[in-house]
Amino acid sequence: MKTYLALLTAVALAACGGGGGSNDDGATTAAQAAPATETPAASTPAATTPAASTPAAADPAASGPATTTPTNTSGTTPTARPDTPDTTTPSTPATGSTGAADPSTPASSTGGASPSGGASAPGGASTPVATICEPGYTTNPAEVCSGNGASKYYAYVVPKTIIPANTIISKNTTWTAADSPYLVNSGVKVAANATLTIEEGAVVGTQRFNPCASCTGVGGIGGLTVDGYVKVQGTAGNPAKLLGLQLSNGQSGNISFQFADLFETGLPFSGAGKLVLLDSRIERANVYGSVSADGVTTYSASSSLSVMANSDIERNRFINSAGFQFDNSVTVKNNLFIDMASPLMLSNVGATSTFDQTSNSFTYAWNPTMVTLNSFLFKATTNNPNQLALTMLPSTGTCGGTSSCPEFEFDVSNNYWGTDNNTVILTHYADSTNNPNLHGRMKYTPVLVKPDVATPIDNTGLANQ
Repeated sequence: MKTYLALLTAVALAACGGGGGSNDDGATTAAQAAPATETPAASTPAATTPAASTPAAADPAASGPATTTPTNTSGTTPTARPDTPDTTTPSTPATGSTGAADPSTPASSTGGASPSGGASAPGGASTPVATICEPGYTTNPAEVCSGNGASKYYAYVVPKTIIPANTIISKNTTWTAADSPYLVNSGVKVAANATLTIEEGAVVGTQRFNPCASCTGVGGIGGLTVDGYVKVQGTAGNPAKLLGLQLSNGQSGNISFQFADLFETGLPFSGAGKLVLLDSRIERANVYGSVSADGVTTYSASSSLSVMANSDIERNRFINSAGFQFDNSVTVKNNLFIDMASPLMLSNVGATSTFDQTSNSFTYAWNPTMVTLNSFLFKATTNNPNQLALTMLPSTGTCGGTSSCPEFEFDVSNNYWGTDNNTVILTHYADSTNNPNLHGRMKYTPVLVKPDVATPIDNTGLANQ
């Protein structure tokens, strides 16, 4: 899979012309430093059918800026000073202006070219206008430029604090709302025995690839490898925001989220640490987008995310995101899933075996699962090719050897499907009744006739048909 992602990266880079950002190019004027208002609000999920002009970003596995000097320790939060004076006029529109780009809907302008224009001289001759590229970051792809020894890079937010590539956070560190937005470059690591806390109101983004019709990745060039502990702790009224970040656990790493907005931020898909994900909004996680001839983007799973044993996933909103694999020790409860790009997949159920001396064989009792009180919704007019909310691996529910094995029953009762129509519900899960390669069956009844009171409400207007 990593080889495949690397291949996607090479293709996306060639198509989009994306590149790494210099660590000392962060523009920090007052208008640019404030978090952009286009960041999706936690309380209002974005529309699930992307605008036709929404191109996909390049593969998140891409390496970061090659020109960055590695930082081996970080006693405090590393902050890069800008090259430009504080009095420099911001090149990006101030927050709230019509020129600001919505991170969920990048501008359709072709990025990567210097924004130089041409003036019409008398007689119709075109006279080039001299253009100087100002270093820094922009949320408007039309302003991306490179020249005169400087570059301006496309980002989810214009940063105030820059975390250089290959930084190692070796002691307890807090990223604050006051020093936001942060821009994380590639190769940043939280060392074992260190804790990185991202507090309420903090905004953490990364560099973004210029939009283009042939890009397939979703996400940015920058992320965190966690050998220690990352705690993202917002509040209901002031969530922490992670934009375009790629997260992975090392063998000793753990990541927890509560009241976080994760936009195009991949959930961790490696390591041994459990995932705690509570009260958060997750949009376009672990997906790639393919753009049709008419400009419509369809999202599909880009990786097989397997959450570790005893993970806890409760009261979240998942929108256009990939599902994940989990075993029966994982709690999946009171979540809202909207237009999933791939289904939740039970990977291992576990069983208690008893040896029967009379028959000289083992008998099995399957362990219970915890997938309940969730809402599974698909937009009636979605172009999402996946219509499955739940399934299982072909190996799930098999005993192995020569022992007799009863059919496994995957209990997913008391979930809300937007309907009580059995015909519709049957199209949203796969088990042995409709896939001969699977060994267990779903028990989905009784169904909820309305969402559970502890499950986030769908305020997008989605409904099954």
